[in-house]
Amino acid sequence: MRKVYVMGALGSRCKDVRLRLWKEYKRDNLSDMLQNRPEHIPENQWGHFVHMRFTEKWKKMQERNTKNQKKHTMPHVCGRKSFSRRRNEIKIKTGKTPSRAEFFIETRTKPNGSFVSEEAKTRVEALTILLSQNPHATNHAPASLDDVYAQVFGPERPGRVRCLGRGPTPSKLVRRSTVII
Repeated sequence: MRKVYVMGALGSRCKDVRLRLWKEYKRDNLSDMLQNRPEHIPENQWGHFVHMRFTEKWKKMQERNTKNQKKHTMPHVCGRKSFSRRRNEIKIKTGKTPSRAEFFIETRTKPNGSFVSEEAKTRVEALTILLSQNPHATNHAPASLDDVYAQVFGPERPGRVRCLGRGPTPSKLVRRSTVII
């Protein structure tokens, strides 16, 4: 379990370094890019890195990712801070672990009180109404597949559980909730 998490975190860090290098040393064409090698990176590694990014496959993937990123309408305001760190900060501040709904509200509200987008504002209003109708919803475990958050956003898809970060998957959440009951 920990090994999987650590390997995933390391993969994210490596991706971040590659992205930073690309942004810092990017040039318009392949030959300029190859000549603009950072001193601390061996020539053969830099050559592989640059050639990979100039392939058709890479360009198609980049276009697809750009298109998908534009569909993301409710970004969080955590910056580079992980969800687990942000969740822990909220826990220290309030004295209790936030539910997924509370966490969504907290991470989509800017410091000045406004929301990151109109869609986020609409979802926060729906979550707030449901939370006020059911005050016990915030006293249960921080997440379940039928909590207030799931009522507003719909069922989880395979992969990660929304608003919980890198660790939990829907199947792990189901297993944990059946063990508690």
